[in-house]
Amino acid sequence: MRAGAEKGGARQSMGQRLWIASRVGLTMGLALVAVLLINWLAARPDLRVRMDWTATGQNTVGEASASVLERLPGTVTLDVFFRPEDPPLNQVAAIAQDRTLRLLRTLRDASLDRIDLRHNDVRDTAAINQRLVELRLRGFENCVVVSYGEQREVVALNGGLAVFDPGAPPPNPRPARIVEFSAERALISAMLKVTRGAAREVYFVVGFGELKLDDKTNRGLSALDRQLAEDGLGVSRWNPLTDGPIPEDCACLSLIGPTDALSDGLLDAIEVWVRSGGRLVLGPPPETPALK
Repeated sequence: MRAGAEKGGARQSMGQRLWIASRVGLTMGLALVAVLLINWLAARPDLRVRMDWTATGQNTVGEASASVLERLPGTVTLDVFFRPEDPPLNQVAAIAQDRTLRLLRTLRDASLDRIDLRHNDVRDTAAINQRLVELRLRGFENCVVVSYGEQREVVALNGGLAVFDPGAPPPNPRPARIVEFSAERALISAMLKVTRGAAREVYFVVGFGELKLDDKTNRGLSALDRQLAEDGLGVSRWNPLTDGPIPEDCACLSLIGPTDALSDGLLDAIEVWVRSGGRLVLGPPPETPALK
């Protein structure tokens, strides 16, 4: 009897061990399947979802930018060449650089692997020179170079990513400030240029009291700016007083709602450009009184 009981206990103990071993094996198998599934999902950029939990939505790109990023034909490289600016722009430049770097990371994440972001340490002279040789550029700093294949577009910090006011010295001192931060628009426009090839840039004339591209009110052109970008067109500003002649890559020149008179010389230059095949869009100033 005792021998039989011992045999029964041994069989029961063996069964428990087999049951425990089977559960451990099943758990390990499910864990392996989960790891393989996660890796498969991670390799599928079309299934990735990026959530922005910040109160101000600072990690989210605009709808027009997202549309451009989704339609990039391949990997676009963004090379960052930043260094400290000299006074009086040192502080405002540092702020603009920091904002640009955060924006670049946001664009890279939103692009789903369509952007290769490269930070170049300007203190490493040898590496900088080597990279500039690869880009077939020389002497560029405080800028972001957007490249795709053989195409290059340099977006300067001051005048491209942002616009600075250097302020004024005593006796009427005025601190330096950032007049405009338009890095997202400038970078998206540069991506369109290097990936589209042909001139598809719409230039808006500025400096004559015209309607503003970044104005989101009913008197602004922000909706038009967004729609043009969604249609695959680059959008830039052109100030005839500071930017020289009409840019060569201008596909269309727009003058919307000016309140100040254009000089005869500027009007003649625009007329010559139009007669040579350029396209011009004119819009009246807002609330133009009816002629009596």
